[in-house]
Amino acid sequence: MTILDHHLADSAFVGGENLSIADIPVGIMVYRWFTLDIERMELPSLNRWYQKLTGRPAYKDAVMIGLT
Repeated sequence: MTILDHHLADSAFVGGENLSIADIPVGIMVYRWFTLDIERMELPSLNRWYQKLTGRPAYKDAVMIGLT
């Protein structure tokens, strides 16, 4: 996650300045990581990017669902 945080420090999204298909699989992985009950280091760029994703209705509907 540290590598991703460093990348996102210079980029709004994974693939550049606009949301792209690259953000979808990474966004799924990051959502699962945030739902784990673990201690996390401070990753400000990752958190900023993740907040952008969680504000999108399609992300909420398709990704932010429980595991069954």
